[in-house]
Amino acid sequence: MDNMIPVEGMDGFYRDIHSGAIINKNTNDYRSYVKKREKMKQQQENFSALKDEVDSLKSDMNDIKSMLISITDILNK
Repeated sequence: MDNMIPVEGMDGFYRDIHSGAIINKNTNDYRSYVKKREKMKQQQENFSALKDEVDSLKSDMNDIKSMLISITDILNK
């Protein structure tokens, strides 16, 4: 921490004296961010899986509809 200066008014934030970068040393905030990001990624994956399933069901319904139309055409002849 010798090369870090605390940022005034920002708990857990430090400025690197060599690069000027501001670094967040608050591990709780970081863990919270990572957890939130993982949850968002999981929700996106779930949404994508549901969308794929709905698309598949739509395709199946169209196939069934086509078959029913074919059957009714055959029966009406």
